[in-house]
Amino acid sequence: MKTEHVILAIETSGDVASVALLVDGVVVWSREFPEAVKGGAAVAPGVAEALALGHVPTAVAVGAGPGSYTGARIGMTWAKVFAFARGLPLYPVPGPEALARAHADGSRRVAVSIPAHTGVVYAAVYDPSTSPPGVIVAPCLLSASALDEAAGPDAVRIAVPTVRVAAAFVGRVAYEHISAGRAPASGDAEEPLYLQASAPERKIAP
Repeated sequence: MKTEHVILAIETSGDVASVALLVDGVVVWSREFPEAVKGGAAVAPGVAEALALGHVPTAVAVGAGPGSYTGARIGMTWAKVFAFARGLPLYPVPGPEALARAHADGSRRVAVSIPAHTGVVYAAVYDPSTSPPGVIVAPCLLSASALDEAAGPDAVRIAVPTVRVAAAFVGRVAYEHISAGRAPASGDAEEPLYLQASAPERKIAP
């Protein structure tokens, strides 16, 4: 008998938090929490609503960032604690990878940009023809022109805040990783994908 994969997905790295529940890669429930900009107040009620559906999670997926320094940490902490308490595998998914899969257009490369600080963006380039998406340029800090050069002229370009990372997108990619036999994260050692110092740290840097 086929094993059912039930994924609880959490995303708090952007300006809107979200929680989703997926069964074998299909979203059965999702909700955004625009009133909770930092995500902390949204996670508990979101998870409670998801669990009330009666599906028992077999894995936890979390948006790893980059994005809001505080928001990404909130989601990662929640996901790690929930996964540890229930003995579940944890699958962090970079936001750019989730966006690339959600907005893929055939086999064309997908270039993703997320606002960072002046002059640069959080950038990544993926090949959506594979499952999970193949990484051409791993998430990093680039100028917009450098991202364009790395992506090539035919790439699909996805930019936040025109789109945003959602828990449902994160869960779908996590399911692809599970189906491909990828190992889960190492629990307590997992950290959000920051890529740069926090705003207070940048202000005091020499």
